[in-house]
Amino acid sequence: MLNTNPTRGILPRFKRSPLAFLTMAICATFAGCATAPPPSAPAPVARDLPPVPDRLMQPVPLPALQKGQDARAALRLTQTALIEANARLVASAGWYESVRKSYAILKPK
Repeated sequence: MLNTNPTRGILPRFKRSPLAFLTMAICATFAGCATAPPPSAPAPVARDLPPVPDRLMQPVPLPALQKGQDARAALRLTQTALIEANARLVASAGWYESVRKSYAILKPK
């Protein structure tokens, strides 16, 4: 006799083999995931930051010291350069903190 139902011999095998049934269920799940449309990417967020003040974040030139110069004068020049550098660093940090606070207040559109 000719077998007219091709699934007649397969279904009893699935009942006997839970692993085969699990494999078919996983394949069907992955096939559904593969045909799903890709999620849309969020729009990039961009902000126009204010320009850095020209006086800030610039290197302080080293004082020009000459051979035979008085050590106290050389120390005073070096100390003045360090004071200027530290003042620029403090001002830069204050500027950056004010920018952070102003952007924390703004809400994205």
